[in-house]
Amino acid sequence: MRISSLRTHQIRCSCQTSRVRSSRQRRAAPVSHEPTRVNEVIDQSLSLMREQLKLRSIEVVLDLDPSNPVVMANAIRLEQVFMNLLTNARDALAETQNKVIKIGSRIESGSVVVAFEDTGPGVPPELAHRIFDPFFTTKDVGAGTGLALSIAYGIVKDHEGAIRLDNRPGEGATFVIELPLARGESASEAAEA
Repeated sequence: MRISSLRTHQIRCSCQTSRVRSSRQRRAAPVSHEPTRVNEVIDQSLSLMREQLKLRSIEVVLDLDPSNPVVMANAIRLEQVFMNLLTNARDALAETQNKVIKIGSRIESGSVVVAFEDTGPGVPPELAHRIFDPFFTTKDVGAGTGLALSIAYGIVKDHEGAIRLDNRPGEGATFVIELPLARGESASEAAEA
């Protein structure tokens, strides 16, 4: 490939990255948020992925808050986040003997915390700081677009939440999402629902 061709591809990638970043900042129409039970969205996401996980002999362990916490969210977009994290975990387990994904939810300090943990290789420490960048991937060339975690990051931010990677190189990775508990919901009120 000639240098001029490489430069053209570099410019195209740079433009694509700018478009993805700016699309996060300006939305054509606001997305409606309504009371959404997090555990139900997790269950729905799992139902869509269950067969893929089963075919790859991946065990799923659930530790969901029995109060089924409520957040103000767009359930479809939240499902997209969970699907992206499940897909990411599924792919991370491809070369692993012990194939387990643990999903947990809990209420903590006025937030709903959701964690997706896998027993894959984790993220190389020198790359972990780039994990939410658009078009960044640790997968082989052609195996991923590098957009799933960036999209998940944008959606969580749109929900006034936070997402982070708790990385354990050689042991796995955990993606932790924190979303504000819906107003009027406390741990005791959610438990009564």
